[in-house]
Amino acid sequence: MGCNASKPPEAMDYKNVSPFNPNYPVPKPPDDTKEELCGHENFTPIDSNAKSVPAKDKERYQTLLPRLLQGTNNDVQKVRAIYTYTGSINYNDPQVPQAKEGDTPTYYIKMIKEKKGDVPTFFTILCRRAGIPCVILDGLGKGKNYVPGMSEKDMRSKWNAVHVNDNWRPVHVEWGHQDNGGKNKDKKDDFYFLTDPDRFVVSCFPDDYQWQLLADPLTKPEWLNLPNFRPAFFDLHMQLVKPKSGLVRAVKGKAEVEISVPPNMMDKISVGYGLQYKGAISKKDIDKNDTSREINSNRATESSLKEEEKVERPKSVPPRLERYVFLNRKSSRFLYTLTLPVAGKYLFEITGNRMEEEESDNSYGAAKTLLCQFRVLSENDPYDEDCEPYPDAPEFGWGPTPHCTRLGITPITHLEGIIFINPKEKKDIKFRLSEDLDFRTSLCHNYLPYDQLKDMSSWRQPRDDEMIVTVEIPEEGMFGLKIEAARADSEQFFEIANYLLRQHSRGGVSEKVRSKMLRAKLNYAIENGPTEKALKDAMDMFDCYNVPDQGEMARAQERLEHYWTIKRELNFSCRRRNNGVLDKWIKAGRSSKFQPELTEDIRQAEDMKEKLGKLHGYLHPIAKMKPKTIQEIRTYKHPKPVTKDVMTATYILLGEKKNGLEDWTNIQVLMARTGKDGLQKRILDRRPEDVNEKDVEVADVILEPHNINEAREASAGTAAFYRWAKGFLRHIRDESQHGETIMNREEYWQQRGPRTTPRTEQDSARDPPLHRDRSPRHVVPNLKQPERQNKDKTRKPKEIENKKRNDENQNRY
Repeated sequence: MGCNASKPPEAMDYKNVSPFNPNYPVPKPPDDTKEELCGHENFTPIDSNAKSVPAKDKERYQTLLPRLLQGTNNDVQKVRAIYTYTGSINYNDPQVPQAKEGDTPTYYIKMIKEKKGDVPTFFTILCRRAGIPCVILDGLGKGKNYVPGMSEKDMRSKWNAVHVNDNWRPVHVEWGHQDNGGKNKDKKDDFYFLTDPDRFVVSCFPDDYQWQLLADPLTKPEWLNLPNFRPAFFDLHMQLVKPKSGLVRAVKGKAEVEISVPPNMMDKISVGYGLQYKGAISKKDIDKNDTSREINSNRATESSLKEEEKVERPKSVPPRLERYVFLNRKSSRFLYTLTLPVAGKYLFEITGNRMEEEESDNSYGAAKTLLCQFRVLSENDPYDEDCEPYPDAPEFGWGPTPHCTRLGITPITHLEGIIFINPKEKKDIKFRLSEDLDFRTSLCHNYLPYDQLKDMSSWRQPRDDEMIVTVEIPEEGMFGLKIEAARADSEQFFEIANYLLRQHSRGGVSEKVRSKMLRAKLNYAIENGPTEKALKDAMDMFDCYNVPDQGEMARAQERLEHYWTIKRELNFSCRRRNNGVLDKWIKAGRSSKFQPELTEDIRQAEDMKEKLGKLHGYLHPIAKMKPKTIQEIRTYKHPKPVTKDVMTATYILLGEKKNGLEDWTNIQVLMARTGKDGLQKRILDRRPEDVNEKDVEVADVILEPHNINEAREASAGTAAFYRWAKGFLRHIRDESQHGETIMNREEYWQQRGPRTTPRTEQDSARDPPLHRDRSPRHVVPNLKQPERQNKDKTRKPKEIENKKRNDENQNRY
């Protein structure tokens, strides 16, 4: 689709840029969608060009704009170039040039840094100078840091609209690049570039309603009451089915949120959710959020609040509120059912992301992006039978997960997340298979220990293409069934389905039965709990439901402090590699009454302490080294070969690329760094497990021709770094479980290329054999001084020696 030709550049006062030009077309809804306008465009070369404008071309608009718009063929591409350029500048960079006052790009960037200008105005200046009509819009914005209920004064924002292809379209440069933190990175959010108005308006509400560019503009109360949609919601092609507002009113503690997606996207999206209690509600909260577009027609009327009546905050809000949310995956719907355990205000948010194509990504714990947020008001406590949390809060929700499609599994009998079942009744759940897989199943319950449930579910394959899970429950209540699968040649299991097992009438648990079950669960967690979290959860539930304490909490607290805390700190101290902290927790473990159970953790900590003791020997001279020692080595213009090789090997062991260390000036630049990037700090923080095998091989070969005496002759600093590098290599070899294949020296020098200093006859004499046996504890033999003296006595006349040396160097390089 073509775009209108650019208009002549506009003259303007850069210090007083008018937001709107009266000669511009009037605002109206666009005739085409963003997909129709930009779907065929490839912006990659335009973005790349916009980020690589030379500094000399940025000093004047007359040179900046031609360079910036190079390769653009229409107004959409021109706006894109300006959008990328203005968004990728780090306006807080200390290196921003101190430009002289005047109508230049560099001076306006300086104005932005000094808070005398802003990015939307700079964007406007560039667009108008490029002949593209552009306006500056003020209004309210729900940005990255917005939370429902935020004050309007904290929501002020400024953005633009540009006129391309005979239509006005909104652009928000700052929000489109906000994830970059002001740095010049490739990632940006295209949602805010020429956005469709009906999507843009959920984030930005202009003071002038005409610039919503909608046929039916929203009022401010309607806009404020919208859910807090984030760009990722639309990127995943989602639509909100219900409610239609950001305020959800619960009826007797129950509320629902439903989102639809295209059927072909269901198995490509991983969603999550969060529920937070925000305190008690009052009549003021109810009136404040009552608008003409209220979403819930089934508004609670059973107990309207009096003018001064306020719902008191409960003494204890149940832990893990996400277990009061039931996420049911349907064919093209995500249906969230909220059971709010106490009356009050809540924040409910939905998160999600597009699942990676790689099968190795299980998506467990994967960082999800915020999609939308809702405020939830519950004026009443739920019915008693609805107060029970669900037995689990599975990663993918309840029902078959996207991993079914990935593994070629088709559910046959149960396509949604709930299975109705009675105690002692057996249920079969059938799946169709397309490949050979292994399975495992597990049953969970709020109060019953795992040991009582491990034999209540099983699976079998009556045919190669069919798998059947058989499950039963021991008594009334809610149970969670998890089904996992792995390919026959893999040990990685994927969650393919989660089912909630319950009776047709949900039915609550009596206080007496609940207390008995919670006590049993806490006792199990104290004696056999697999994780610290399991014990804490059991303690929280025990305390939340006010179960009479018969000494269980004291035992649980003792277990928590004297077993799990010591176990956690022992492992953490090993990772931190701190001798003093290791001593403290090893001593605590030995004196603990749980010492027999901590034996393995104590042994690992003692092993680490022993390793650190070995490390201390060759770290000592580095730790005591004064900065002037490093400065001295850095000032060498023509370092001795041993110094050059020692520093090269040192930086290779610190993770620098070998190719970047060929030139001594590059090493000098690295040695000039201070703080956390300083050489001394990096060496003291370096761990043997951080070094890859290839770097070990290269560093070992570089150091092999040299010895400590030669390093000492060069300088005290060279000797200190030599001692560290050799000790570090020896420590890595000691930890190795298998022999290493080390490249021979000839291979290294062939890869390295010409030396900066000529090799000598002594260098050649130190070369190792081309093929040698290498064991993990191999130590390079020292060259004895008498051997050097013998070579000196047999030295040939100088001219013959020089000729031979030159021939060797020529052959080598």
